[in-house]
Amino acid sequence: GEAASREVESGGPGELFAELQKIDLECYHHDLLEAGWDWPTLCSCVQPGDLDALFSDKPGHLRRLQAALAGTLPDVRHAPRSVSALLRGLGLPEYTAALTRLGWDNVTTLALVRESDLETIFAQKTGHKRRLLGFLEDKFVATGTLSPSLQAHAHQTRPWTEMGWHPGDPTDSRR
Repeated sequence: GEAASREVESGGPGELFAELQKIDLECYHHDLLEAGWDWPTLCSCVQPGDLDALFSDKPGHLRRLQAALAGTLPDVRHAPRSVSALLRGLGLPEYTAALTRLGWDNVTTLALVRESDLETIFAQKTGHKRRLLGFLEDKFVATGTLSPSLQAHAHQTRPWTEMGWHPGDPTDSRR
């Protein structure tokens, strides 16, 4: 009741849990509290490297938290509902398990991936890596819903008609 709402309002553990839940990272609630973090401190004081140890197994989760803190989560309303659906649509379903294992487990997080994040997963298949990055660049950079980190890798728009998207088509109402 009143005590719980005070806890959320005052930056207590309830606020941290609520904010993490919004970005599907509530599983880190306890670890962040144990490390002395609350939501206001994360928003105002976190420095590069501060959270690396907590997220060492899931770099995608760290990227999602960083984007949420910076207010740069991409708009994925018109993207596939899941990473597996996105990869199937691109003809790359064999990468679902590897990406998920590293925390690139939802479309919001995958939209934040950098080329360097994919080096080990796509070590032998540069073309597959380019196909995924090309789609992400076209879908999220072209619409202005991706942080500048991936924009450096942006290149020409490709048609992804098999996915039902037509990047650059001004008649595409899903933008």
